[in-house]
Amino acid sequence: MANHKDKSEETRSASPVIMTRHHNVSYLRQYPDYIAAPLLILEGQWLAVAGFAIGTRVDIQVMEGCLVITAGEPELTEPAVPVPAHRLPGCERKRSDEDKRETIGEYVA
Repeated sequence: MANHKDKSEETRSASPVIMTRHHNVSYLRQYPDYIAAPLLILEGQWLAVAGFAIGTRVDIQVMEGCLVITAGEPELTEPAVPVPAHRLPGCERKRSDEDKRETIGEYVA
């Protein structure tokens, strides 16, 4: 059976193109009793295209069998993207010429 997670279909109407995404509800075991709770993860560049940029506040209306997610105004002027520790000032690892030659040798070999 095909995995529907990555499939999308476009529907043309009087309004701009609408994209339908197919996902599965998974579960998460929550501490302290580890009872399974439903989990739905939405991720991908399609969110930004739909107006959900990083830092955007969302309103979620909950109805029986239906979630309506509406984008508000972004709170952040710049996205709060975590910086890997090795990229922080003062954390750079100085590589010797020998290290560089070994690394290049691994890719060439």
